[in-house]
Amino acid sequence: IIDCYLAPALIGSDVEDLAGTRRQLDRITFANLFAKAALETALLDAIGQAHNVALSTLPGGATRTELPLRWPLSGAGTGGTLEEAAERVAAGYRRIKFKMGALAPREDIDRVGELVDKIGDGVDYLGDPNGTWDLRTATWAVRELEAIGLSAVEQPVERRDVRGLAELRSRADRIDIMADESVCVPADALEVVRERACDSVAVKPGKAGGLRAAALIAAILDTASIGPYGGTALESPVGTAASAHLFATFPRLLHGCELFGP
Repeated sequence: IIDCYLAPALIGSDVEDLAGTRRQLDRITFANLFAKAALETALLDAIGQAHNVALSTLPGGATRTELPLRWPLSGAGTGGTLEEAAERVAAGYRRIKFKMGALAPREDIDRVGELVDKIGDGVDYLGDPNGTWDLRTATWAVRELEAIGLSAVEQPVERRDVRGLAELRSRADRIDIMADESVCVPADALEVVRERACDSVAVKPGKAGGLRAAALIAAILDTASIGPYGGTALESPVGTAASAHLFATFPRLLHGCELFGP
């Protein structure tokens, strides 16, 4: 899509006319947000190099020189996962994310509980079932994860169930509800604000369609005191660097960020 349609359309255009470029790309194809994000990142990099400024300067300027990182662990088994967790904690990580959803909910929660017991205190834990639970399952599962000591659960119900997220948030006590797939573009951010659906949102430039849209999502969330979480879509080293520049502009990073490239 980039080589055949999007990139050729930009030949001869003004590199710094980002809004005009986006309108042109949207006329060519609907969605394809990751492809458009890649092109926008390239344009922003070119602008930054032309003006000799860091990419983080363009969305508003860095507010921090360090990013609080979270390490994700796979969603099956405990043996190799525990060894990996121990290695990362020894390397300095104090935030761990458990990928969930591959196992039955009861088995999955017991697995997470066992890992938390063995990894120990001094670490902040987050669970991510990737929208695999229905609301009924999520209601008791979130309570169980709260009792285990997790600080947040990411996208417990499927992405279109924004009201389900809101219901879970209204019942939660010491655990945050985070949206991921429910918020891709700025309009989605407005919806979760309106529904008071979550405490945090995983912001990712790729799913937003670019760094500028991701920055706008973070600004919308900030107006409602919803904290952005620096999410990842398994970016390349270039994408990871671009995300790091963006996340450095966020005054608040609730639950840290999840960058592990290059």
